[in-house]
Amino acid sequence: MSISVEKRIEQAHEEWMAALDVVKDPIFMHDKNFRILRCNRAYQQCAGLPFKKIIGEPYFEIFPKTHAPLRHCTEVLERSAVDGDEEEVEVGNNLYRSRAYAVKDKEGNCLYSVHILEDITNARLAEEALKEAELRFQAIFDGAHDGILLADMSSKKFTVGNARICEMLGYSLEELPFLGVTDIHPEEELPYVLSQFEKQARGEIELASDLPVKRKDGTLFFADVNSFPLVITGKEYLVGFFRDITERKRAEAMVQESEERYRAIFEGVLDGIVLAEVETKRVIDGNSAICRMLGYKPEELAGLSISDLHPEEDWPYVFGQFSKQSSGEIQLATDMPIKRKDGSVFYADINTANLNVGNRHYIAGVFRDITERRQSEESLKLFRTLLDNSSDGIDILDPATLNFLDINETECRNLGYSREELLSMHISEIDMGFGEALERTIQEQMALSGTARFESTHRRKDGSTFPVEVNTKLVELDKPYIMSIARDISERKVTEEALRASEEKFRSITVSAQDAIIMMDNEGKISFWNEAAEIMFGYPAQKVMGEPLHTLIAPERFMEAHRAGFEQFKKTGEGAAVGKTVELFALRKNGEEFPVELSLSVVERNNCWHAIGIIRDITERKQAEAALQRANRALRTLSAGNLALVRAESEDALLTEVTSVIVDKGGYSLAAVYYAEDNPQKSLIPKACSGRKKDNFCEGNPRWSENEKSELPVTRAIESGATQICRDIAAETGLKLWRDAVLSHGYLSNIALPLSGGGRVFGALSIYSSELEPFDDEEVQLLEELANDLAYGIGTLRTRAEHEQHAVLLQQSLEQSILTIAATVEARDPYTAGHQRRVGELATAIAKEMELPEMQVQGIHFAAIIHDLGKIHVPAEILSKPGRLNDLEYRLIQMHSQAGYDILKDVSFPWPIAEIILQHHEKLDGSGYPQGLKDGEIRLEAKIICVADVVEAISSHRPYRPALGTEPALEEIRQGKGSLYDPAVVDACLSLFTEKDFAFNSEFS
Repeated sequence: MSISVEKRIEQAHEEWMAALDVVKDPIFMHDKNFRILRCNRAYQQCAGLPFKKIIGEPYFEIFPKTHAPLRHCTEVLERSAVDGDEEEVEVGNNLYRSRAYAVKDKEGNCLYSVHILEDITNARLAEEALKEAELRFQAIFDGAHDGILLADMSSKKFTVGNARICEMLGYSLEELPFLGVTDIHPEEELPYVLSQFEKQARGEIELASDLPVKRKDGTLFFADVNSFPLVITGKEYLVGFFRDITERKRAEAMVQESEERYRAIFEGVLDGIVLAEVETKRVIDGNSAICRMLGYKPEELAGLSISDLHPEEDWPYVFGQFSKQSSGEIQLATDMPIKRKDGSVFYADINTANLNVGNRHYIAGVFRDITERRQSEESLKLFRTLLDNSSDGIDILDPATLNFLDINETECRNLGYSREELLSMHISEIDMGFGEALERTIQEQMALSGTARFESTHRRKDGSTFPVEVNTKLVELDKPYIMSIARDISERKVTEEALRASEEKFRSITVSAQDAIIMMDNEGKISFWNEAAEIMFGYPAQKVMGEPLHTLIAPERFMEAHRAGFEQFKKTGEGAAVGKTVELFALRKNGEEFPVELSLSVVERNNCWHAIGIIRDITERKQAEAALQRANRALRTLSAGNLALVRAESEDALLTEVTSVIVDKGGYSLAAVYYAEDNPQKSLIPKACSGRKKDNFCEGNPRWSENEKSELPVTRAIESGATQICRDIAAETGLKLWRDAVLSHGYLSNIALPLSGGGRVFGALSIYSSELEPFDDEEVQLLEELANDLAYGIGTLRTRAEHEQHAVLLQQSLEQSILTIAATVEARDPYTAGHQRRVGELATAIAKEMELPEMQVQGIHFAAIIHDLGKIHVPAEILSKPGRLNDLEYRLIQMHSQAGYDILKDVSFPWPIAEIILQHHEKLDGSGYPQGLKDGEIRLEAKIICVADVVEAISSHRPYRPALGTEPALEEIRQGKGSLYDPAVVDACLSLFTEKDFAFNSEFS
């Protein structure tokens, strides 16, 4: 029985020791003399000795080697209680918690003690690291630039906040726990605010923008509140970051107002933003500006690929830039080709930012100008989230060395360094303004308030710089730290600069503008009036501001239409002239009406429409257009009249055809020819009349020599032998019967031209017009030439014996008429005066060299000397421009061939003059203009004038270059022979210069 008990005891002891060996902590037993009785395997491993060398030895010489019993071991042996005691023991780099328990008999005598050594090294290190992190993050929390509040989700009461939120709200830290969400927002905004709070609490949104916040004193400011939910010890909280955006809103409002004025006048474009997923390269979202840029609707934009936004041939480059931007290698991609929905392409600078949300990588691209950047950060633990989610860069510095101790992710991104790189750097390596002066300023501010705030410039890793606003604070934790919060104020600086630049640009443009710029508010009153408006209308700006615009500058007959249009404009911002350029009449201060061109745009401000008008005085342009029309009319009349002279076979037929030509071709209202009979009665005989009513106004047998007060214009012309012009018949004070009769037929002006021959005036040509103030100097000159030609034709028809000479003289007259037309063109282009005649000289010589028929040579001659007639429609400033022409100006010049054809197409020359002029810039290979004709489609006469035109143009002076000489001109036609220019024509031209010593007539130079 005793053996069995002894075996069980031994077995129980072995099992107990086996159980102790499993325990990883060292365990040993010692007697009252501190000699080891038992130990587990963990103890043997720590001691580094086998079991046999440990038993019986004092434990303080084996492990831990303390050279004396541990304090708590002695105290346990001395106390009567058996609760045990503990002590921390440092062994090398490890720290152990030693627990001792005394086992005593019933009499209280100590049998042995049990020691358990627990390795607490790692736990203690983690505990100290956590404590240090908590202290550091608490400092960052208190010094953050944004206001921070922690609210209980269920009660909506605040539990804690930082110093910045107290500064923003005007409450102390002690007052915050007594406040809730409803206490810091206006009562009328609470439904909206609470709905935003609930959405943030449910995680539906992170950012609540433009929330009105009420201070303790009742005043309001606006803030963006970024939040995230947090669970602490099972209780749900909402952490809110409050950023005061009052100044930003004020600046944005100022910029917006300035930009609205500027854009309304000179058209601006907002920037576009695209958000894409990096892995799939799919567009996730985009703003309305990018939709307008690309031509897509918002619902069409989402889901497009990056490849859809760029031309296919540029994909390799585009994807390469996209990869560099998404990897952070570059931020800005310039001159990127962008494809619209309709396939057209434009270019943009794309500035990017990389985003990581929910383990997904996105890239935000801002097209041209960064106005907003959507940022989304992962939610981290409370204090690390406060650090890394801040939009400002946050640095922790060693006060002694000013080296970095900690940096948030925002600062790393802003500077382009990794955290590891910055931890080895000094503040002066990134702050360009740091020096003795700044350091002294910081120390003085900290001495007064404990904080310092200043502006400086930070330098990125790539060498680029950006402006910052820095807030520093000395924080006392386990040791002193300097906390620095750096805010990138680039956008603010850009906004301020944009505002200044926009205002300056607006001011400089409106001051220097030649056109009147006027702004009108929604009451129809003048709110802006530039210097050009003062000059144009005669009113100084200080006199018209606040005055009704329409009653000031609109003629009375248009007032009713203005009132109706303005009422519609006030309601809708729309009107017949809005967004268009229209011509109408305006009124000067002196009552004078004048024609203007109005460009009208609108802008909406404070829910009211305002109009901006750019007004140009077009009086001179209208006068020039009218003069041009009259000149063209006279040219048509002269050309058709001369043709009638050539074809006339009898005097009566000549008079009938000429008067018909004046009405039908010239567009005049009435034309009549009168002969003055040299008899005692001085009779005035009507010979021919053409017009609407064919009324020659000769009732009462008028005489051509009478009392001056009763004379008609036609009789004055006959008696004086000089042209008589009545530009406003209604203003004639005498001749009431004639005046009333003429006006009743709608004729408003008249010119009477004497017909002379054989040394006396034998008649007159009378022409009536239904326009006021016609017959300017150029038109009169051409009509006088027609009257002279008509008189000569009458004389030659009367002398049949001189018919042959008559034909020659008429031919000369036709040539003189054509030369007059040419001179009309060259008078507007002094730099190329004589060009047409020199081209005519060379073209005629080439035609003769090619042995063409004489009649064909004459046609080439006449066509050449007026081949640039169409330039009469080209502005003189373009013809005489000293520099190279731009594309628009060159296209205007190219239209002169068609314009010349249009002027002459209805004139019946004996030759195809109009077609020759139309084709004289065509080339054999189809590269010419205006029709792009090829070899077989171009008239020979046009080919000859084309070569003559090229040779003369290259060899002569031009406004934009000196004369190049004959040899470069001949080399040009040699090079183009057969491809651009007719080979036979080129050979004839080269023969003239190289074999027959042709030279241009110097009197044409």
